[in-house]
Amino acid sequence: MSNKKKKKAPAKKRMNPQTKAKLFTGLKTIISNESCVEAGRTLPFWIPILITLAAIVLALIPSVVSGLNADMGANALGSNSYGYENGLIAFGDFLEENKATLKLEIKDNQLVETGWTTALEARSAGSQWFSYPLNYNASQKEGEVVLTPGDRIGFEVFINNSDIPDDKFRNVVMTNHNPFTDGERADNPDGTTGDTYRTNVLILSKTEFYFAKFPRNSTGSGAHFVGKYDAPSMQGKNFLEYFKLGEGTQKGTLQEATDIRNNWITFFRESYESTKQSSVWSMAGIMAGVDFGTVVLFGFVIFLMTRGKNNPFRIVKWYEALEMAGWASFSPAVLAIPVGFLLPAYAAFVFLFLYGLRVMWMSMRALRPYEVAGK
Repeated sequence: MSNKKKKKAPAKKRMNPQTKAKLFTGLKTIISNESCVEAGRTLPFWIPILITLAAIVLALIPSVVSGLNADMGANALGSNSYGYENGLIAFGDFLEENKATLKLEIKDNQLVETGWTTALEARSAGSQWFSYPLNYNASQKEGEVVLTPGDRIGFEVFINNSDIPDDKFRNVVMTNHNPFTDGERADNPDGTTGDTYRTNVLILSKTEFYFAKFPRNSTGSGAHFVGKYDAPSMQGKNFLEYFKLGEGTQKGTLQEATDIRNNWITFFRESYESTKQSSVWSMAGIMAGVDFGTVVLFGFVIFLMTRGKNNPFRIVKWYEALEMAGWASFSPAVLAIPVGFLLPAYAAFVFLFLYGLRVMWMSMRALRPYEVAGK
C-alpha cells in the first residue's frame, strides 16, 4: 500500500450568507410586499430599474401579439350582409370586358391607371365612376343617379386621377356630392334622401384606397377601411388577379362571390400590413411610456403615504420609495399576460389595474403607520 496521502478535493465555495439573504429577499418580492419594502431600502438601485423595464415588456406582450395577429382583411369585409359582393363581381366583369384598353396595375407602391375614362364612357356616356346596380340617365344632370326598381343597395368605384387631395375627394363623395365638380347629387344612390352617403364604395387613388360598406338596412352604421399599395406581394399585380376564381367555380354561383371576397380579403390584409406594424409599435411605445410613468407616479405615492408622524417608514427617502415601486411591478406584469390574452380589449389596462392594486395594498399593509393608543 502506498503511504502517500490522498489529496483532498477542494472545498466548494459556499454563497456568502449575506448575499444569499439578499437574493432570497429579491425573489420574495414576487409575492411579498414586505420584501418589496426591504429590497427597496437595502438592495442596489439598478436592480428595480431592470425589473421595471422587464415588467413593461411583459405587460405589452398581449397587446402587441393581439395587434400583430389582427386580420384586418377579414375584419374589414366581414360577412356577406352588406351587398357589396355582387358589386365586386360586376366590377371584375367590367375590368375583364375592357382588359384590352383598361389596366389597373400596382407598381412601386402606387396604382397606375390607364384607360379608365375611356372604359367608363363606353359603358355609359357621361359616367365619371363605375356604379352597380345604379344606372345613369342621359336626361339627368351630370352625376345624378337613379335606382333601378327592385335593386338593392349599390356599389360604386371611384378613381381619383385628378389633383384633388385624397382626403378632400373622399369627404366630397361621402357627403353625396360629385367629387369632380363638387356639385350636389340628386339623391343617395340607395334611394334615401339626405347628404350622408349610403352606398358601398371603393375609392382608388395613387398611393392608397378607401373602402366603405353599409348594411342593406339603410339605418345601420357602416364600416370604413384605408389601405396602401406598399406590400411587396402587391408589386406588379393587375387588379384582375383579385377576381380569379377557384378551380371548378362557376360564374353566377355563390362560390364565385366567396372566391372573389377571399381574394379581396387577402388584398386588404396585405394593404394594411405596413400601417398595422407602425400602429402596433407606436401604440406599444405610448403604452410603455404610460406604464413607466405609472411606476414612477406610484413611487411618489408610496413616498407621500409614508410621511405621517406615526409612520415608522417616514424615514424612507424618495428614491427608496421609487425602488419599492419598481420591485413591486414584476408580478402584476406576469399576471397581466394571461389576463390580457383572455380580455384582449382591455389588455392595455390590465397591468395598470393590477399594479395599482398591489401598490395600494402594500401602502395600507406593509407601510401602515403605528396605531396610537386611545385613538
